[in-house]
Amino acid sequence: MITVCGILHPFVADNPRHFLCYTACEYQDLNGCATLQMEVVEMENGKRKTGIEVIGDVPWGTHLCQLYRTKKDLAEILVPYFEAGLRSNEYCMWVTSEPLGVEQAKRALRRSVRNLDDYLEKGQIEILDASEWYTKSGRFESERVLNGWVEKEKEALSRGFEGLRLTGNTFWLEDAEWRDFAEYESEVDRVIGNYRMLAICSYSLDRCGASEVIDVVNNHQCAIVLREGKWERIESAYRRRSERELRESRGKWRALVESVPDGIITVDREGTILFANRTMSGRTPEDVIGASIYSYIPHSNKDVAKRVLESVFKSGKSRRYEGVAVLPEVGEFWYEYSIAPVRSNGRVESAVYVIRDINQRKKAEEALREKSNEIQERVKELNCLYGISNLTTGKIVSLEDILKRAVELIPPAWQYPEITCARIIFNSQEFRTDKYKETKWKQNSEIVVHGVKVGTLEVAYLEDRPQSYEGPFLNEERVLINAIAQRLGGIIERIQAEEAMRVSESKLRDYLENALDGIYTIDSRGKFIYMNSAVASILGYSKEEMTGKSFVELGLVRRDYISKGMKVLKGIIGGERSRAEEFVLIRKDGSHVYVEISSFPIGRGDNTEIIAVMRDVTERKQTEEALRQSERYYHALLDSSVDFIIILNEDGSVRYESPSVQRMLGYTPEERIGKSAFEFVHSDDVENLTATFAKFLKNPGGTASVELRFLHRDGSYRVFEGAGRNLLNDPVIRGIIANVRDVTERKQAEEALRESEEKLRYMFESISDGVAVTNLEGVITEINSRALEMYGAGTKEEVLGKSAFEFIAPQERERALQNMQRTLE
Repeated sequence: MITVCGILHPFVADNPRHFLCYTACEYQDLNGCATLQMEVVEMENGKRKTGIEVIGDVPWGTHLCQLYRTKKDLAEILVPYFEAGLRSNEYCMWVTSEPLGVEQAKRALRRSVRNLDDYLEKGQIEILDASEWYTKSGRFESERVLNGWVEKEKEALSRGFEGLRLTGNTFWLEDAEWRDFAEYESEVDRVIGNYRMLAICSYSLDRCGASEVIDVVNNHQCAIVLREGKWERIESAYRRRSERELRESRGKWRALVESVPDGIITVDREGTILFANRTMSGRTPEDVIGASIYSYIPHSNKDVAKRVLESVFKSGKSRRYEGVAVLPEVGEFWYEYSIAPVRSNGRVESAVYVIRDINQRKKAEEALREKSNEIQERVKELNCLYGISNLTTGKIVSLEDILKRAVELIPPAWQYPEITCARIIFNSQEFRTDKYKETKWKQNSEIVVHGVKVGTLEVAYLEDRPQSYEGPFLNEERVLINAIAQRLGGIIERIQAEEAMRVSESKLRDYLENALDGIYTIDSRGKFIYMNSAVASILGYSKEEMTGKSFVELGLVRRDYISKGMKVLKGIIGGERSRAEEFVLIRKDGSHVYVEISSFPIGRGDNTEIIAVMRDVTERKQTEEALRQSERYYHALLDSSVDFIIILNEDGSVRYESPSVQRMLGYTPEERIGKSAFEFVHSDDVENLTATFAKFLKNPGGTASVELRFLHRDGSYRVFEGAGRNLLNDPVIRGIIANVRDVTERKQAEEALRESEEKLRYMFESISDGVAVTNLEGVITEINSRALEMYGAGTKEEVLGKSAFEFIAPQERERALQNMQRTLE
C-alpha cells in the first residue's frame, strides 16, 4: 500500500500562492496496489480526456505535476494518461528517467495498449531517455527545450494530430540546475496556454526537499499525490484565488505541515517568529511564536544569522547555511537552515525557515574524519613494515647496512614523526637516527634470534605528548614496534644463516679441491658435470676439456672395461649404490691408469646425477685423505624475497594482499581477493591450518604463527612462514592481518646441507686410507675409522684434541714437522 501526504501552509493570508509543500512516502508491495480505473471516449466541449480519474477532463494548455516515490507510482498515472492520448489522436512524447527506464516504460504501456507497436510504427508516440531531450547537448538549456516542445506541437498539428501530450521525469536533475529548471517550469506554465499541449511533470519526492516542492507546486496548475492509497488532486491556491477553498484547505495543510520532520517557521524582518510547526525539538508553537529567532542561536553565531536574514529581505533570494541552535533541553545542536523570502504584492514581507536537524550527520562526519586518520596511521605502519621487508631485496652488502637503513624508516610510522627518533642496538653496535637522544618518553622491544635476545629496538619522542595507551604511545604503536623487532630478528637470522652457508660452501670447495682422491659428478648420459683437480691430474685432461663430455667421448675406458662400465652406470641410474669397482682408464697421453671408483646416485630418472670418488691405485693402493664430496650445483641463496601482507575476513577469504604476492606466488592480488586462502594451501596442511585458524578466531587481539605450503601459479608448492594478528575487533582493520614470508629455499637449503653432510661423512668414513684433520698447531680435530685402527685407538675421544705428533715415531717427528711447515707456507 502506498501513502503520500502533501503538506501546504500559507504563510501570507492575502497571497495564497506562497506556501510550503512537503511530501513523504512509504510502500509495502508494488503488486499490492489496484490499477486505476479509466475510461477513454471522444472529447466534448473542447476538453481532453486525461485518463486520470482524479483529474478528469482538462482543456489544452493544462500543466500538471506528479509527486511520486516509485516507478509503480509513475506507471499508475502515466500509462492511462498516454493511453487516453493515443486513442484521442494526440501526438505523445514520454521523456523518462530513473527509476523507470525507456524499456520499462514501453513494457508498462504495452500491458494496457496492446497495439502499442502500431502506434510506435506510425510515429504517434516517442519514448525517450531524459539525456536525449533535456541534456542532449551535455547540459540543460531551458530555451532549447522549451522551443523543442513548441516545434513538436507544430509538427503534431501538421501531421494531422489533435495536439501534443507530453510528460517529463526530472529524476536526472541535480541541485546545481534546480533554479534554472524552476525558472524554465515557470515559463512553461506561463506560455503553455497558447498551445495545444497537455503536460505532466514528474518529480521524485526522494530528491526534493521542502523548498523544492514549493517551487514545483507553484509552477503547475495542480499536483497529483498519493494519500492513503488513493490519488488526490491538490489545487494551487494561486490558480483559484478562492477564499472559500483556501479556508477549507487551510485546516488540512496545517495538519499536514505538523507532520513534516523538518522544523518550519516564518519570521518578520526583525526575526520575530510568526509561525512554527511542532517539530522544534518538542517545543510547541505557543512557546516560540512571538519570540526572537536569535534567542535560539548562540551568541557567537548571531551576527552571521542576522546578516543572512537581512540579505534575504534585501535581495529577495533564498539562502542556505549550516549553524548551531541552542535548545534548553538538549543544548547546542547542528542545523541546516534554508531561508526563502515570502512576498506580498511584489514586496518581501516575511521569510520562511526550513530547519533540518543535521547533528547526526555532523557526528558521522567527525567519526569519518577520525576513521580516516586511523586508516592513515595504519597505512604508515604498513609502509614501514613493507619498507623494512624490501631492505633485503637490494644489493646491500652487510647486515650493518640493513640496520642503518631500517632505523631511518621507523619515525615516519609513528603518530608524531617530526619529534620521533629511533635506535637499534645489536651486538654492542648502535644504529640511530640523526636526532636521536634518550628521553623519558620512549618504548622498546627486544630483538630475538633463535629464542635468544640479540638486541633492542627503541623509539622515543623528543617532546611530551598527551597520554595514551603506553605513555604518549598508541596501542597500535606497541604492536608495530614489536612487529618491527620481530621482522629485524628474522632478517638477522636469515643473514647469519646465509653467511654460515657461504662459509660451509667455501670449506667444502677447499676440501674437494685439495682431496687426494678424484671426485666428480656425471649426468644420466655419463657426461661430466664437475670434477676436482685430482680427476684432471689422474686422467691428464684439463677440466675444460672434460666438462660436458662422457667417458666414451673422451676414450677414457679401455675397451675390455666398457661393458662393465655400462652395467655399473645402468645399475646406479636404477638406484643401486655401487661398491668400489676397479677400471683401467686411458690417459690423454695414451698411458693406462688403474683406478678404483665408488659411486652412488642423486635423484631419479632423467634428472639423476651420479657422484663418484676416483682413486689412482696405479702409484699407490692406499690414497691419503679423501675429504669431502661435493654436488655439482650448490643451492643458490634465496633472492631476498619480499614478504607480503595479507588481510583475511573472518571466513578466511582474502580481502587484501600487497603487490609482492605476485612476485612470490605468481598471482596478482586481484586474482585472489574474495577467494578463500585455504584454496591455495597444500591438502596436507589444511587440517592443521583450519584448527589453528579456528583457535585464532577465538582470541581477539592474539597472535599466531604457522608454517605451510601455498600453491604457486605454476602448479608447484612453496613453503611459507606466517605471523598473524587477530584484528577482527579493530574498527579500522576488521580482519586478520598476517605477514607471510617465503622460506621454501631456506627449507630446501637445510635439507640439502643435511644430505650433503651425510654424503661427505659417508665418503670420509668410507675412504680406505687413514685420514686425520689437524689445526695449525697440529692438534687433531677429526679422524676417520681407518685412522683410529692405524693409531690403535678404540674411540675418537681417545685421539681428538691430542697432537698428531704423539702418534709419530720420535725419529720421524722432526721431518713431519718440517713437511707441515712447508705445506702451510
